[in-house]
Amino acid sequence: MIKAVIFDMDGTLTDSEVMCYDGYKKYLKDYYHVDLSLEEYGLLFAGKTMEGGLKNAFDHFHLDGNLEEAIEVVQQDNLETMQTHPVPLKPGAQKLIHYLKEHHYKIALATSSGEERVHRFLDQFNILTNFDSLVFGTDVKNSKPDPEIFLTACHKLSVHPEEALVLEDAVSGIEAAHRAHIKVICIKDLFVPKNIDLCETMLYSLDEVISYLDK
Repeated sequence: MIKAVIFDMDGTLTDSEVMCYDGYKKYLKDYYHVDLSLEEYGLLFAGKTMEGGLKNAFDHFHLDGNLEEAIEVVQQDNLETMQTHPVPLKPGAQKLIHYLKEHHYKIALATSSGEERVHRFLDQFNILTNFDSLVFGTDVKNSKPDPEIFLTACHKLSVHPEEALVLEDAVSGIEAAHRAHIKVICIKDLFVPKNIDLCETMLYSLDEVISYLDK
């Protein structure tokens, strides 16, 4: 029996993967003349911390880059983009959260992002008070695809992994949930993850999760 639902943020709860992809693509093009494909973004960045994603890119493209400077540049680009184009919630997010609270499910956010970034994205929607637990990338030693972040969320919610459901869009997040022995639903975003076979199903809107839970 499912007692808790654990949300990823980028690409699952917020429609932010396009902004993230554009930011990394611009940085790599401007500084290294590297063209980052959508497939490469999914492999190197999606579901990772900014530090982890950029390190993956430096290794993958054999670049001699300064990680701290790269993070600063990409973060500044994200801030400037958000000032003119605030990141919206994914379709169905508010409806699903209302349903979960009404039906007494526990709710957690488990994201590779840091606390400041989460509040920057989500405070405008006044939804964080609905979450019983927040787990940030800085709260765990090992980032996705390691299962630590989802196991930490379960621990904070006082539920067993088999009593939880993860909502994810990225390869690394899906693998992390699978390794934690937690059921996972893929919420379709920029691309279909190559490990979609590990998911219970793939849905195109968060409010479709309601029908899944009602079964």
